[in-house]
Amino acid sequence: MANEDNSVYGPLVVRGAREHTEGYPVELVREPKTGRLSILAKNEGGSNVTVVDLWDVVDWLRLGPQDGRTENGFVMELRR
Repeated sequence: MANEDNSVYGPLVVRGAREHTEGYPVELVREPKTGRLSILAKNEGGSNVTVVDLWDVVDWLRLGPQDGRTENGFVMELRR
């Protein structure tokens, strides 16, 4: 069963990371539907919550945006 903040085991606060506008702490949680690690950020006094799959973010940082990937999944070399 998930907690109010969508975490299953309780949030892990990511020190040094914060929600951009209001500065709320960012938490690492396990998404209850998928079981995947996710980033949770609250805003508007804690009444709004955004949950982003951590591994989707890691893949985007590692491989680049989908448009820039070749058939084998790696980032295309950018040419001037």
